[in-house]
Amino acid sequence: MAILDPVLLLAHVLAGTLALLTFWLPVLVRKGGRVHRQTGRIYVKAMWVVVWTSLLLCIINLVQVELVNAAFLGFLTLLTGKPLWMGVAILSNKRSVKPGYQRTLLALNVANVVAGFGLIAFGLSLPSLGTAILMYVFGFLGVINLGEVVAQLRGAPYAGRHWLHRHIEGMGTSGIAAHTAFLAFGATRLIGDVFQSYWSMLPWLAPTVIGTVLIRLAVRKYVKATSATTV
Repeated sequence: MAILDPVLLLAHVLAGTLALLTFWLPVLVRKGGRVHRQTGRIYVKAMWVVVWTSLLLCIINLVQVELVNAAFLGFLTLLTGKPLWMGVAILSNKRSVKPGYQRTLLALNVANVVAGFGLIAFGLSLPSLGTAILMYVFGFLGVINLGEVVAQLRGAPYAGRHWLHRHIEGMGTSGIAAHTAFLAFGATRLIGDVFQSYWSMLPWLAPTVIGTVLIRLAVRKYVKATSATTV
């Protein structure tokens, strides 16, 4: 366990760095082109390494009774894994959503909701208000998947969204997770004590706020353009 921990952490950091370096290339180049597809594949593979190493590190922290670290790593594994899977899987479900896609998406949504409630409940037991607030905020990000669970159970699994909407949302949300991890763990070590007290939550929350706005703008731009050309 003592040897495995630093090896997994190194793999996690290296894969995360590669993901950060390759995230913006598909965003900036022509959509659907060769560079977009090739760099996108590299990004996805790097992010899957991040997801699986995060899960293993969560298990190690759980065994070592580092419960706060285990809770964050476990939840971020779910929070990152779902949109990453969705952003890729939807490309094979452009014309019609297959039952396998629907079942997997429902399972991931339910897992995020359950984990979100669990994170909030765990936050209530913590003595540190700052850490507890982070638990509440990230727990809420899991709980909001409840709306999609209800929609799926009512027979509207696609929720009326264009496939490109799902792709942008999935890739963008996974990118938010990558940037959050970098700012919260990497950048704060580089810049020292710049973020203190409640400001220490800024690296955790800023990527979510900024990323959500950018995702919505991208959806408006590309989904409307694609829909217009197919009418």
